[in-house]
Amino acid sequence: MAQLFFSIQNPQSTPPDQFYIYLGQQNTLNFRFYTEVHEVTFMQHDSITILIPKGILASPANVSFVAPGWTMAYAQDDRNDQYLLTLSDQDAIEVSPNEDLIITLTELEGETVTAGDVNLQYLIGGRKESGPPAQKIAVMDPPNQPNNLPPVISFSVTLNEEQSVVDSGKLFLSPPALNPPIANCIHLNLKYGGEQLLPSGYEGKTPQFLIYFSYGNNTDASALTDAIKSDSKDPPFNALTSAWKISAAIATDEAHLWLLYNPNTSANTPIWIIQGNEKTNPHLFANEGAGLPSLDVYFDHVISILPEGNATIYIQWTGIAHYNAGVFALNIEKHLLDGPKVSLSSPDDGETIVAGNPVPLSWQAFGAESLVLSWDDGYRTQALPYSTDPPQLYYTGSYDSIVPDSPTTSFELNAKDAYGHSSTSNSVTVNCSDFPPPSIQQFSGALQKDLAENLQIVFTWLVNNLGNDGHFLLNGERIGGTGYNGFLCTHIIPLTSRVFIGKFTLEAYQLEGPMDHQTKEIEVPNWFVPTIVSFEGKVVRDADGNPSLSFSWHLDSVVEECTCAVVGITDGNLQNVDSNGNGGLTNVALSAERPMQRSYTLEVNNPKGAIVRKTAHVQFLDVVVIAPPADLGNINDPIDLAFYPGSDDLVVAYTDNELCMALSIIDTKSLNEIQNSGSLPLYVPGFGSPVPRSLAIAPDGSQIILSGLMMFFMSYQNQQFGPLLPVITSYIQDSIQCAFVPSWLFFSHGQNIFYCPFPVELLYNNGTYIPEGVDVLPSDPQWNSPDFTRLVIRADGQRAFVVDLVQHRLCWFNTNDFSHPVSSPLTGLNFISELAISANNWIYGLNCSEDNQNNVFAFDTTDGQPYTDECAASFGSFSGVNRIGVSKDNGFVVVSNPLKNELYLLAGTSSLQHPVALLQQIAIKDSLIARSSVLFAADNTRIFLAGVAGIHVLEPIFV
Repeated sequence: MAQLFFSIQNPQSTPPDQFYIYLGQQNTLNFRFYTEVHEVTFMQHDSITILIPKGILASPANVSFVAPGWTMAYAQDDRNDQYLLTLSDQDAIEVSPNEDLIITLTELEGETVTAGDVNLQYLIGGRKESGPPAQKIAVMDPPNQPNNLPPVISFSVTLNEEQSVVDSGKLFLSPPALNPPIANCIHLNLKYGGEQLLPSGYEGKTPQFLIYFSYGNNTDASALTDAIKSDSKDPPFNALTSAWKISAAIATDEAHLWLLYNPNTSANTPIWIIQGNEKTNPHLFANEGAGLPSLDVYFDHVISILPEGNATIYIQWTGIAHYNAGVFALNIEKHLLDGPKVSLSSPDDGETIVAGNPVPLSWQAFGAESLVLSWDDGYRTQALPYSTDPPQLYYTGSYDSIVPDSPTTSFELNAKDAYGHSSTSNSVTVNCSDFPPPSIQQFSGALQKDLAENLQIVFTWLVNNLGNDGHFLLNGERIGGTGYNGFLCTHIIPLTSRVFIGKFTLEAYQLEGPMDHQTKEIEVPNWFVPTIVSFEGKVVRDADGNPSLSFSWHLDSVVEECTCAVVGITDGNLQNVDSNGNGGLTNVALSAERPMQRSYTLEVNNPKGAIVRKTAHVQFLDVVVIAPPADLGNINDPIDLAFYPGSDDLVVAYTDNELCMALSIIDTKSLNEIQNSGSLPLYVPGFGSPVPRSLAIAPDGSQIILSGLMMFFMSYQNQQFGPLLPVITSYIQDSIQCAFVPSWLFFSHGQNIFYCPFPVELLYNNGTYIPEGVDVLPSDPQWNSPDFTRLVIRADGQRAFVVDLVQHRLCWFNTNDFSHPVSSPLTGLNFISELAISANNWIYGLNCSEDNQNNVFAFDTTDGQPYTDECAASFGSFSGVNRIGVSKDNGFVVVSNPLKNELYLLAGTSSLQHPVALLQQIAIKDSLIARSSVLFAADNTRIFLAGVAGIHVLEPIFV
């Protein structure tokens, strides 16, 4: 759409072609509409609306027009401050660069001496288009004198005069985003310059000057600024840039001669009125005895964001005796910024000050959105704030909070404007006398990993008074110090070794030479926290099968002074790890006196830092099966196991589950059979086919007892098995358990506990043998109809324990005098199927609960009370089929489950407050027989388990 322009001209004005309306007569105005490039076509129902301020016209009702093909209507706008004269097109009319449109308005009458802007709106093709720039119109008295004022009074305007930062004579535009904005000053001078003085006296008139500017919108290059009122309802607008914010003042020495009236806020645009003061200035300008030759008016707070171009200031006068009213226009150049400007100064510039004193700085800035002061080669910066009230052409400020921290310090001031343009820098340099030496305020470090997981030491330090030419030495390595005076310095050392030195020395130098420096040291820094990458253990055996432990570890972040220990094995320092962080421990002998533990912990101690630990836990794997001796034939079901007293030999009882059985002895170090008893027939008159279930060996190894529906004795002397002798008494009707002490043999059955002296002498009686001196343990009043079974004896042989299945009690008696001081209820326990006792007198029982889940209870037999707790594992759904075993040192408890072919490894307890805990659930590669016997080697390095295929040997691994 082509831009439509217009101009206004009164053909009766003097001089001609001026935009005047004269008071007291009817005026004619020619409105010329034109385009500069393309044509504009008005079609039927298109319109042009002329907006004239109400102060200009007395009444629009009498206005006529001359415009063929147009009709006219008038109205008032919503704010009631303008008349709207709307001309509607009745036919197609074209306006082009070659053909103007002239519309003449006649019979216009002015209301009062004033001035204003005439605006234009037009509707083309049903679309409202924005109007062209406004045109000025002035109302004044008609000419009736022969004299015109301009030859007598000269008019001039000066912009931003006497400025030290920017050139005067220009009005600078403020970028819309600039904060604070640029506020200009306009100086208007009216000076008497005629050969004769103005006539004296006002002659009944009021001489006055009306001063106003060209106003427009955000695209009007010919306007000084906008005239939007601060309470405008038509956003957007910036109240700072409105002409209504401009303030005017008369020069101080002239102010008593003139009366200045600020704009009437109800007017459409601001007009300043200056009237002569008849009392003090009867002759207006200079003559004898009164007045001054000039009128100087200063307009401040002139902020413009309109386009670059030429604006206008209008001076309209009226009421001056013997002179016609008139208007004079002066040009105002508007210029865009060519970048911000700053100046920096200090009374100490180039001087030497005492170290520790601040430097006073002062500055001026023009067109700057931000000010940044920098020093120490730009490593230090300070944003300089300044007040934005009131807006000014340039801004001044001071700053005196900077204390130089170098012998020589140069300060630079830079600015940026709203467009990102930078100013040229201004600098000030000061020197400091007696500057102090460097001071190390902080020195620390940390061990980290980079993105590639490589170790590195990250050092940080803070040094003051270093100056710009300082440097550092870290363990003799030179590191530049430029830019680190008072700032944290970070230095990274990649680590190619796992073992590090324990001392780091930092030196800070101000000058190149050895003087004027400070040293700080870190010894065995606590930020070296060792890391245990791996800790592994294994059991090894020598040629004779003797076991020992071997450990190895790999460490990170270890200083030379760190010590390593395997808790419980080593007490002092070990050999240092190598440069790769590797270390180890070998040949830790294992024995019954020093058995294998459930776990081993590596402890790495940094003398000034944290202790770190890593634990390797023991688990067992089913690795070997020892098959029954081949010469036993069908006698190949291992039914029970026992260690031969005082040796590592394992005695195994085999049966064919009918009438024959055999014993075999295995060397548990070599896992080789060393002896077997051969086939031994069983004969039990009146009881059918017995199934032996329990194996007991006398403390001296001379007698072996197998018990089932009856007992069988076998002597063992000089590594020779004697004959198998059946023993029968009238009391034995079911399987029994036997236990030896040095002087007695005990066996439990039903409501009685039997005993006889040891060594056992057997008396032959009708095909069987009867132990000589067999008797029944005296009953206790508390033992009400008991059902005793599962008898075990404490390691010292002084106390025996048996379970009462009826009363759910654990009962015990002294083996020296057969007294039974107490029995303990096993609260919540139902059926105790097995007992096992450790060398330190802890009893473990296997209990079948009411829901047929087998659980474990633990009992301290020295002086404690029973402690029960459910184990974390389920041991089958039937009672009486499992076996329980405990290691000699009470470290491990193990339960066999033939129904699931599983073995459960638990942690033995040492406190009634700490129940047993499941360590491992082990799958067995073979089927297990009912009540599969399970034993620990005395050094805990093997578990022996009876299975269908033979004796399973489980060996340890570390996890």
